[in-house]
Amino acid sequence: MIRKNPLKGIRTKNELDYAATAIANKVLVNKVLLPEEFSELCKELTEKEKAAVKKKLQALGIELKDAMLVVKKLKSDEEIKEKDLLSFLIRPEYVNTEVGHIQIGAQYYEGVIATGFPANVNKNWLGKLIKEKGNVDFTIHLQPSSVRSLEVYLNNQLKQVENDLYKYEQRGLHNPSLENRKKELLDQLNSLIRGDYKLYRMSLYLASKGSSTKESKTTSQRVMSAMHAEGIEAKYAKNYQEQLIKSIIPTSTDLLRNNQVLVPGPAAAASFPLSSSFYDPDSKDGVLLGFNDNGIPIVKSMWRLPKYIGAVLGSTGSGKSYASKAFILNDKMVHGTKVFILDPEGEYINMAKSIKGSQVISLDRKSKTIPNVLDLMAGSLTDKLVSLPKVFQVLLDGVTDTQKPLLEDALISTYAKKGIKESNPKSWKKRAPILSDLEKVMREKKRKITNPHLLADYDTLISKLTRYTTGIFKFINQRGDELNLKSDFIVFEFKEMTEDIRPIMMLVLLEFIRTKFNQDTSKKMLVLDEAWRVLKSKQEADYIEGFSRTFRKRGGSMLLITQSVAELKGSPEGKAFLANTSFRYVLKTEKVVVDETCKLFGLNEQEKEVLTNAKSGQGILVWGNKHYKINIHVDPKTHEVITTNPEELKRKSSGKK
Repeated sequence: MIRKNPLKGIRTKNELDYAATAIANKVLVNKVLLPEEFSELCKELTEKEKAAVKKKLQALGIELKDAMLVVKKLKSDEEIKEKDLLSFLIRPEYVNTEVGHIQIGAQYYEGVIATGFPANVNKNWLGKLIKEKGNVDFTIHLQPSSVRSLEVYLNNQLKQVENDLYKYEQRGLHNPSLENRKKELLDQLNSLIRGDYKLYRMSLYLASKGSSTKESKTTSQRVMSAMHAEGIEAKYAKNYQEQLIKSIIPTSTDLLRNNQVLVPGPAAAASFPLSSSFYDPDSKDGVLLGFNDNGIPIVKSMWRLPKYIGAVLGSTGSGKSYASKAFILNDKMVHGTKVFILDPEGEYINMAKSIKGSQVISLDRKSKTIPNVLDLMAGSLTDKLVSLPKVFQVLLDGVTDTQKPLLEDALISTYAKKGIKESNPKSWKKRAPILSDLEKVMREKKRKITNPHLLADYDTLISKLTRYTTGIFKFINQRGDELNLKSDFIVFEFKEMTEDIRPIMMLVLLEFIRTKFNQDTSKKMLVLDEAWRVLKSKQEADYIEGFSRTFRKRGGSMLLITQSVAELKGSPEGKAFLANTSFRYVLKTEKVVVDETCKLFGLNEQEKEVLTNAKSGQGILVWGNKHYKINIHVDPKTHEVITTNPEELKRKSSGKK
């Protein structure tokens, strides 16, 4: 942008350069600059300074024609050299070089040069500089070194170390550091002879950017501290700012070649940003989970983890549903995963309706599609008899040690009355009993008992069971014959169910899915929204633990979604299950529970700060033993499918764009 009078008070060479560039830009925009306009702009200048400006304008491709300044015309397009055109298009309007910094346009840069590397540095150390959010430019110039020069270099280093050691020995002293260095050099020489060791001539230049000298200085100090923390020696590029910037620009030019250092191969490799932990994707089968602060994608596959179990936690408005839906859709797209969603709040209905071939199964007290918890679905009776006691621990709100054998015996007898026996696998295909059949068998067995303690146990079991046969939850006592799964993306929604029955319904559906797909080893994902409902007691957490173990063996994964660990108050087993998941999205968290959340998932103070101040869709991703700061973003089409924004949903339902 040209100031009203950019030449006022100009006297220095740099300011004359700026003035000439500003006038040239004005000529380029207006095509011509009249004599009176030039005189007005240059009225503060002496004749000598005006002549200097005109000379600089000629160098910039502006010529004087009929007393007017115009763009110099070339004879033909062929005369335009590509390098000259590029230079003309991208050159800055203003450059000012000082001892400690260089100003290019409105941006200030302060250079840092690496002057020495240890034999080994931490992998991905340059990732710490990448975290400066784009405020650091850097370049690496790397050249292999010949074997002969390496041998000379290492021998010289060895002679110097041996000389220093001799001086210490003469004084009767030991220097463990030098002794270790001597051993290291001997090992390197031996490796060199075997062809296992290489040194590289390497230049590492960094330029810290800022809108002021103070800002660029602060960033360069952080860069310097990060390098020193890795054992890397560095210095500020005083008096060489322009050469450093030109060496960083991607033109393969190193104007500070004298600052090259010999770096061992491992240290050189660890310096490349391509090895950064911020971009270590599961390239073959990874799905996009989100992006870090630098816009680098986080691409992972849960199918490579030891357990295919994840969790998404976040307060209201944190974006946990958005993150969950994005993960579900991406994994299905990449792996063809079958998806089953237990949706107590109706959160996933709109998404399912946008997916071709999906199925929404709505359940309420009048539904004829509620699964039969005793149904074998042609599966193993043995497996069912192992699973059902855990189911009834929840259905009956606890089963004592003396009641458990009575329940197991009654279950075996109930199946036997329908002709279904463990010893006869063909019988497993017969029509299964329902809960009222189990109650009937229990009453028959009770009539044969005289022991008062056993009678009391039977009475308790029957009393609890009648809630589901003749009581307020009798709608669960059905065969589920009308339940027909015809899709590989199914949402079970039961928002019309009352709060007290929702955990029971989730358990019934879990048992149905476990039984239905027990022999199916293809990739499957079970999504539990409002997962706290089935983790809030020991019995429920025990069932979920057993379910996840069995489901995983059959190619099944689980994604648990809940607001916070505070919802599991009084359930250490539920918290332990969440803590042992293989991956976790931990999004914005309320301050009252953030300490407990960080403690449960092993998050540090910096990560705690992220959770406290996060916006919607931001948080920490814990993937195995690695932690990432994550931002959830998706493409516009996916956003339209998964958004939970009320205004967007309203526009979508009304057909407006």
